[in-house]
Amino acid sequence: MNIYTVSVFKSVKSEVIFMFPMGFNKDGIRIGLNKFSIFNPPFHSEEIGAALKKCFSITINKKYSPADYGSVFDSATGIKSYNRFVKEYTMLSIQSNPEVGYIIRPQQRSKDNSYVPLEDTSYASSFNKEVSEIELGKAVDKAFNYAK
Repeated sequence: MNIYTVSVFKSVKSEVIFMFPMGFNKDGIRIGLNKFSIFNPPFHSEEIGAALKKCFSITINKKYSPADYGSVFDSATGIKSYNRFVKEYTMLSIQSNPEVGYIIRPQQRSKDNSYVPLEDTSYASSFNKEVSEIELGKAVDKAFNYAK
């Protein structure tokens, strides 16, 4: 069973959202892809859900090459310091099994300036593969209320 991931971030200052698919390098290690989408407020749930499904399409269908590997954070935000980035953005990890659906997991910042899943798993939400783009976008918006 293949599990695919999209990382979604929201600025705590400007509320800008950006997302990118995670692919796999030649060694099978998950890596961020420079195929990101950025949304400036106000945005609509449907456009967030549609972009999320597009990100999953890229990684599921392997529509990427090593040229797409790189510093996604710097490319999307202009922030060169990962430590600064972590302080300015909250994160959701969204996973998909194409045969089943989606799981949205709000993340929290850890002491080492990385993101880890919230300890309270009740904030994670699951959706079947037929979920509408609007419902998926609304779920992303709601999940950011719990990301720390």
